[in-house]
Amino acid sequence: AFSIDKKIDNDEDTASTNNQSAMICAFVGILGVVSGYSASFGPLTWLITSELFPTDIRGRALGASTIVTYVCASLVTTTFLSLENAVGDNNVFLFY
Repeated sequence: AFSIDKKIDNDEDTASTNNQSAMICAFVGILGVVSGYSASFGPLTWLITSELFPTDIRGRALGASTIVTYVCASLVTTTFLSLENAVGDNNVFLFY
């Protein structure tokens, strides 16, 4: 009976260690994506938009483009999974 209990405890420790390792890898991955995006394509959106419009309407145009960006992002967020189930994994990216 002692060896069975010891085996169960050992399996729980291994599962806990694997879970903690997965969480650390996920956290490091998220930090990498956020850092990479903010150092590359993230600022380009605001730079291009601010240079695109004349100075007298730039504030309103940036506000309007921000609203359009958030509306489009929320539209993709709400429709992605159902569209993926309907047309398949690869075709959903063709749609967007």
